Amino acid sequence: TQVPRADGTRQVELYVSGDRGAHWTLYQRQPSSAGRFHFRAGQDGEYWFSVRTEGISGNVPSAGTQPDLRVIIDTVQPQLELVARVGRAGDVEARWFLADMNIDPSSLKLQYKGDDDDAPWQSLEANLGSPTEGTKTHVGQTTWWPKGEDQVVSIRAEVRDRAGNIVTVTRQLELPRVADHSESAG
Repeated sequence: TQVPRADGTRQVELYVSGDRGAHWTLYQRQPSSAGRFHFRAGQDGEYWFSVRTEGISGNVPSAGTQPDLRVIIDTVQPQLELVARVGRAGDVEARWFLADMNIDPSSLKLQYKGDDDDAPWQSLEANLGSPTEGTKTHVGQTTWWPKGEDQVVSIRAEVRDRAGNIVTVTRQLELPRVADHSESAG
């Protein structure tokens, strides 16, 4: 038999909802003396938890019940594609496509550097922008003129989600040689 606590509680029930409170399922029932529950998610997603104690409330959460705890399980890296090309005027254009359910909007970094291995990475303007309607996909682009005489430019994009999953993609472009127009023809 279970010994009731001083408040009359014998056991505690943990209810879980994987659809934001529309449906609740009893996940585990244990003596009130156990102290905590151990939850293992079957897949990534948002999980709502509600605790009910026998002898105090004893009722199953109904649809729309606000959770006692909300947890987002996210084990997947964001998807990031980076496409870079050289324009006719020698400018460089970088376009990115990224998708993730829990993207950190402030985390997008776009950088470039020349072919000198010791050269520092130079930051570029890169805004995440609004997601494509009905999805968690973001598309953006920027254009710039590389500084210096480098013949190869490396471009690096990095983004993370709110769970800390990070993805980094690097591309290299060969820049065309530009004629020196300072010499007079003749």
